[in-house]
Parts: sequence; C-alpha cells; structure tokens
Amino acid sequence: MSSTFERAVEAYQNSYADALRVFEERQRKYGVGNINAFRELGIIVRLSDKVERLKQLQRTGEEANDESLYDTFLDIANYGLIAMAVMRDEWPGDC
Repeated sequence: MSSTFERAVEAYQNSYADALRVFEERQRKYGVGNINAFRELGIIVRLSDKVERLKQLQRTGEEANDESLYDTFLDIANYGLIAMAVMRDEWPGDC
C-alpha cells in the first residue's frame, strides 16, 4: 500500500497532466500573443476573472459545460504557471 505522501504526489501528477493537456489545447488555439500583450498585468486580470467565476459557481452551484469548478481551477493553475514562466523570461515571444 502506498503512503499518504506517495498518493498526494500521484494526485498532483494527475492534476498536472490535466492542466498540461488543457494548456496545450489552448496554446494551439490562441497562441502566445494574448500573454505577450499585457504580461503579468494581463494574467492578473485573467486570474481575477477566474476567481469571480469561482465565486459565482459557489453561489449558484450551476456549471456550464466549459465552466465547471474543475475547469476553473485548471485555468487558475495554468495562469499561475504561465506567470512564473513570464517572470523568469522563459515565455516565448516579446517577454
């Protein structure tokens, strides 16, 4: 039987795999320009939008097909990782 630590690591890896899948889909669809246009400020605005969506989902309990609680947390995780890449000057384009 695996330890609590090992189960937590596996759960994190599974979540990261989901986040990476969504990130790849969105990058193919939208490219890097939307991040390059406003950098950290744009990411902060997008994160604010996601937090407002979380609040609305919590208040109403209603989820649209592409706006579930899970999807919203995936978006937040991805924007956090993108912000880190931008701050390290690793994001492609005009960083």
